[in-house]
Amino acid sequence: MPAVIRLIQADDLDAWQRVVLTLCLAPGDRQDADAPVVVVPNRAAAEQWRRTLEERLLIEQWRPPRTLQTALNHDVVPGGPALLLPQLVTRDQLYDIWHRAARLRAPRLLLLTREVVMGASAREAARSQPPPFALRPGLLAEMVRFHDQVERLGGDTARWLDEAAALLADEAASDRGAARLLAQSRFLQAACAAFRERIGAIDGIDEAALRATLLGIDSCWCVPHLIVTVGDHHADPAGLWPVDLDLLGAVPTLSRLDVVATRRQVAEGLFTRLRRQWPDAVEVRIGRLRPSDTRLETTSTEQRWMTCRDREEEVLAYARRIKVLRPVNLSACAFVYRRPLPYLYAARHLLTSAGLPYQSSETVPLAAEPWAAALDLLMDVVLAGFTRAAIVTLLRSPHIAVPMPDGTAMMATDLAAFDRVLARDRYFGSLERFDELTGAWRSGQTAAERRDVPHALLVAEAVRPLLARLASLHHPAPGDEQVGRLRDAWRSCARAPHAADEEVSRTRRTQASVDEVLERLQTAIAAHDRAVVPVRDTFTVIRRWIEDRTLALDRGEHGVHLVDVEAARYGTFDHVWLAGLLEGEWPEPTTRDIFYPSFMLERLGWPDERARAAALRARFADLLTLPARTCGVSVPELDQDAVVRPSALLDELQIFGSDQLLALAIDDLAVPVTREDALLAAAPVPDAPLFDPVSRHWATWRLDRPPRQGIGHTGPAVGERYSVTAVERYLQCPFQYFASRVLALREDAEDEAGLPARDAGLFVHDVLHACFARWHALGQTAIGPDQHARAREVFAEVAEQSLRTLPPTDRPLERVRLFGSSVATGLIEKVLRTEIESFGDVVRRALEHDVDQVVHLPAADGTRAVHLRGRVDRVDWTRDGGLRVIDYKTGRKPQHALQPGVYVHAVIAQERDRGRTATVAPSGFIALREDVPWIQAVTSPEDADAQARSFVEAVDQIEAGAFPVRPANPFRCQFCEYPGVCRKDYVGDE
Repeated sequence: MPAVIRLIQADDLDAWQRVVLTLCLAPGDRQDADAPVVVVPNRAAAEQWRRTLEERLLIEQWRPPRTLQTALNHDVVPGGPALLLPQLVTRDQLYDIWHRAARLRAPRLLLLTREVVMGASAREAARSQPPPFALRPGLLAEMVRFHDQVERLGGDTARWLDEAAALLADEAASDRGAARLLAQSRFLQAACAAFRERIGAIDGIDEAALRATLLGIDSCWCVPHLIVTVGDHHADPAGLWPVDLDLLGAVPTLSRLDVVATRRQVAEGLFTRLRRQWPDAVEVRIGRLRPSDTRLETTSTEQRWMTCRDREEEVLAYARRIKVLRPVNLSACAFVYRRPLPYLYAARHLLTSAGLPYQSSETVPLAAEPWAAALDLLMDVVLAGFTRAAIVTLLRSPHIAVPMPDGTAMMATDLAAFDRVLARDRYFGSLERFDELTGAWRSGQTAAERRDVPHALLVAEAVRPLLARLASLHHPAPGDEQVGRLRDAWRSCARAPHAADEEVSRTRRTQASVDEVLERLQTAIAAHDRAVVPVRDTFTVIRRWIEDRTLALDRGEHGVHLVDVEAARYGTFDHVWLAGLLEGEWPEPTTRDIFYPSFMLERLGWPDERARAAALRARFADLLTLPARTCGVSVPELDQDAVVRPSALLDELQIFGSDQLLALAIDDLAVPVTREDALLAAAPVPDAPLFDPVSRHWATWRLDRPPRQGIGHTGPAVGERYSVTAVERYLQCPFQYFASRVLALREDAEDEAGLPARDAGLFVHDVLHACFARWHALGQTAIGPDQHARAREVFAEVAEQSLRTLPPTDRPLERVRLFGSSVATGLIEKVLRTEIESFGDVVRRALEHDVDQVVHLPAADGTRAVHLRGRVDRVDWTRDGGLRVIDYKTGRKPQHALQPGVYVHAVIAQERDRGRTATVAPSGFIALREDVPWIQAVTSPEDADAQARSFVEAVDQIEAGAFPVRPANPFRCQFCEYPGVCRKDYVGDE
């Protein structure tokens, strides 16, 4: 007897839920009936519907009205209907149920196994039919997906590819695009044929074979009553495919098949498409069962949604709204999103800080878990070629445990020293270079600070065995061997979770899931594809399968609901907040086939993008009227610091009339709800209920302390000695001075192709110092025009000797910098020309002149004693008794020139202490990147006094504790070493 197929149309989501609730109750004439199976889109929806069943039927004791029972032809027991707790399954789980019920001996084949088999089949096919593309792991996954979609649409992959090849053959001779598609079709023909042959030889059964087997079985493998709450594949990515509909229509033991949809879904063509499959289906219509009282929360009449700065602000705004609403039952409130991340992570901290309990049945990507991400770092070390950044990042992970040679734990200070030494010694990767450097460190040959070398050596000795394990992965090998070696390396360094860890249970579940993926992959490759492949391909497969796996979070049993948009349809709520309404997310872009254009796929019945977009819009409009009382919508302006656009689905908010809008009070939007809100408010609230004793004490202290001086100020402090270079940095940006000098923060080391800028500058200084020292040793001082050739020879000889001290890879670039090329003048020639043109009056020259003394400098109110410490690049004494200070700059002229004037005062003071007198000669900079290198910054005593007064004024501000974020040139912020501690973006707003 064929099944009774009913297409049930409910007016809205509330009626849709009540229909499904009623169908889950045992019919009055069959109290011994089997529990129905309900098809849902995902596991979160299944869990949400289970809670709804328990709340509505067991707690609220809801009973379907008689009119609804009559319309559905589903009479329940009067007074106390029995709940048949249904099996809640997704489409894939439905096939699992059928497979178990049919008692088939062959197990179901995993998708992972089928992809491995496709990889072997594709490589076999490529030998006879070369593809027009490189075989990459991502393409192999798409080939399986294409094969499955054709089969699920009711087609035959081999026949369709034959027809496609015949169609393309006529045009291939004159159309390169058609020729490429023809070559692709022939390759796919061969690959899919080999794939079916290999799958048939495996002791397992895939989905297509399972369907064929089930149709030939007379035993009862399907329950009598099936309730479908998803759409078809045209409207819903989680919906049923044509072959599923054909199979359900042919099941002999299925007596009732109910497909339940809302009026808006039906209007978009759902039932029209289903009638093509089931022409004898009966339509049932259920009207509205609850008044439409949902109101839309808005902040203005012009814009019907709320705008937040980012996704964290959305969660905070929702917490504030809940605090203002003060609902009696928090479980009647829901925060709805399309993508779970980053909302679940943000809610975990922000809602907890706000004192709001929450519950969720969501899963997060396994790859996003910190413990699983550490495995990714291990693969990065191999793929990057053992670079400094990759090794240090791995060792910094809290989920990696590499003990020191003495068995103690690796300290952060040891790792920081290791990082600095590698950076200073220009380590760019390879184990050979790593071993070469560690040998050099033992013999004292290093450019790094000596105090860092012992710590770096200990870390290098500790990590070397792990790097040796990973080195075995560097060469092509069978994929199962590569996975096995990675697992061995991972076991040797992964930090085992301790029982005292806060997240020990979650970490252990993550560990078990990752290990299961690796074990299954290793087993599948060993059994079906032993080809030698690059390690990059194996790692790509590992990453993809870890990304596809999910991890269930601790769900909680009470509090506000955190649900995705598909699961929200299965819950009953009074207040709903829809978050993250962004273009490209609401709705998500459809996945297109990468092999063929849409016009070639149309005759297969390929999903129509327009139909799917219309169905998504209908489901969104249904969701707006789901809550019984209020609905709010929020849109972030930024997503990961990128400006984003609102979703086009916001047009559906027009379904609310003006009388259905609920204006929110502006004051409600600024209610402090988290502990941080209350602590950092303009006036802290010590009696905030969220405060623990420590927080309450801190808030009270903030109220009692005197008003702060302002942003960027600390307490006054007297310095001991000042470097002119450091004070110049203060004038460039006070906060940069504070970070480097007061906080003593170290700059992050960066790998550069050539010498780092600082090292290149020091090298040029050293070369010029050595050149002039050799010139002095020859009994010479000034360089005149007649000495130009001789000076060039001397300087060139010294420069060549200095270049030999550099690593071979750095010598060519620095040689061009020093000697020039056919298109640019070298630094040595620029210096010699400047000497001849400007400094012919030199009678004595001091190189690298030290200053370390108290100097009385001009100040606004007289003089000020300042202890100066520094080194002057060069001091010249002229024939007329003048004293010239010269500072070399490898770049362009500086904006804040203090060194010439301040050092002129210091050197004149030294001369005075020795009983000699000197006057101020024109002083300044030799800026080697300028067309005219000599830059006069001081031409008279007044200029020197002005620079000294600026210096003293800056010292006064430093000692007063004034360190505002105030760059002299905002362009420099792009290259700042301290962006992680600078709040310039917020300071600018204030």
